[in-house]
Amino acid sequence: MRDYNFFAAYQKKRSQQFNFNSPLFYFILVVLLILGVSGGLLVQNSMLSDAYKSLSIKLTTLQESNSYQEADVYTQSIRAMTEYDQYASSALENIQGGYILGTGFLGKMAAAMPSSTSLTSLNANTATVNFTANVPTKAAAAELLLRMQESQLFWQISLNSAVIANETGTYTATFDGVLKAGDQE
Repeated sequence: MRDYNFFAAYQKKRSQQFNFNSPLFYFILVVLLILGVSGGLLVQNSMLSDAYKSLSIKLTTLQESNSYQEADVYTQSIRAMTEYDQYASSALENIQGGYILGTGFLGKMAAAMPSSTSLTSLNANTATVNFTANVPTKAAAAELLLRMQESQLFWQISLNSAVIANETGTYTATFDGVLKAGDQE
């Protein structure tokens, strides 16, 4: 009879060492690395999601507070006033520079008017002008007519009427004129 040693195969397998250069080892290493990175990303995503929810709740609470609503109204008012200020500043620059149609004519006409008179209405087109002024006396109406003739703004100007106003004691004088074309602006 023959002896068989069954433990020799066991001893042989047990003494085998793992080959670290094998493709199986690299495959297992890559799979473990992918699983580790994926797990880390899932944990980080969960933490960021929780932080986002918390901040969203805080933001909603803040936006619903009265002080935030008041600040938002003030911010909108400031924005509207800033826009209005920009428009007003550009309009003022245009007026001061005489870039608006008619301001040159009106400036020359105002310079020609005596200080005792005040213009109450003015209706002008490209050829004619009609205006009404309050004057203290009929002599002031005649002086206004003379100054308008000397202003070189009109080809022809005439005083239509000078009527006394009962409640103030001043006269209302109405004038008609034909404008000169050209450099009024």
